[in-house]
Amino acid sequence: MYHRLQIFLLLFFTFVAFASDAWILWATLVIFLSMIFLADLLFLDTSQFKYNPDYKNWARSVDPRY
Repeated sequence: MYHRLQIFLLLFFTFVAFASDAWILWATLVIFLSMIFLADLLFLDTSQFKYNPDYKNWARSVDPRY
């Protein structure tokens, strides 16, 4: 559901960029949104990404030999 919203926003702002006289502004926004969407698809899966700023806590939860 969340990815559908992101794709909808990308397509919407892409059409706005082509229909507007200030297309460079909207094209820049589309580029930023598409990079955020790409990073979301590649790295931000909740089952694969674990962030813990304290190394000891992170090592305890990830390393089986800790």
